[in-house]
Amino acid sequence: MNCLICRSYVTRSAAKCVVNRLTNHCQRRLAITSTTRTMWTLNSRVNPFLSDSNRNRCSYQVSVRCLSKTKDKPKDKKKGSKPKVVLSDEEMSELIPISELKIELNSVTDRFRQDLIANVSVRSNPQSIEHLVVDMNGQKHSLNELAQINRKSPQLVVINMASTPEAIKPVLTALAESGMNLSPQQEGTVLYVPIPKVTREHREGLATNARTMCQKAKDELKAIHSSFAAYVKRQKRAQVSEELIFNVNQNLKHLIDDRLQECDHILDQKLKELLN
Repeated sequence: MNCLICRSYVTRSAAKCVVNRLTNHCQRRLAITSTTRTMWTLNSRVNPFLSDSNRNRCSYQVSVRCLSKTKDKPKDKKKGSKPKVVLSDEEMSELIPISELKIELNSVTDRFRQDLIANVSVRSNPQSIEHLVVDMNGQKHSLNELAQINRKSPQLVVINMASTPEAIKPVLTALAESGMNLSPQQEGTVLYVPIPKVTREHREGLATNARTMCQKAKDELKAIHSSFAAYVKRQKRAQVSEELIFNVNQNLKHLIDDRLQECDHILDQKLKELLN
């Protein structure tokens, strides 16, 4: 026999339960795109299993409910997508000091770039060693303020600490924690710093340091976001419209998301340089 909906062949065992058989059969074969309830009415005049006396009086109704799949659901908005209402700096400044916000955001991304240039390079740069920050008695100094630095060869840097021997221990700590894979050797007040060879392990170590710096920069950006969002929230007590507060929050989030994506882009470029 043929299916009463799609006309394809169905075995005669379907005669025991025509409606159930047709439902199971055609749910697999009919292409259904709507998520609403769809109804089919099967007229008994084309059903060969009904008696002649009931052919013109009976009908079968098959109800099929088609549920949308997860992949058909609308996707979430992309991170960093523009808010529905884009506010100018002038409008944003009604609730938050927008100029201070941009200065803080720029300082974070610029510092991240400079840290990558100074501390994450395939070959340790003598200039990065010179500007290495040393914490001495709670005060921060660059290494060139505390010692005389000379490069004896492409593979060796000599640091003379004769003028500040009390800073030798903090300098050794700063060199070890610099992330440049340095292993200084001390002879009296002189430190010999061999420049490490470029190996795959060294490159991967630098890549790990770059990811750590990126995460640190992103954490700083999120802290700035939290600070300014709390500032906006406090404005609810003043006579400020809810709509303006909502739009400022959306634009603030957009600014932060842009900077987070910028950090990811800077990191991706650095990882390509290190690992390719």
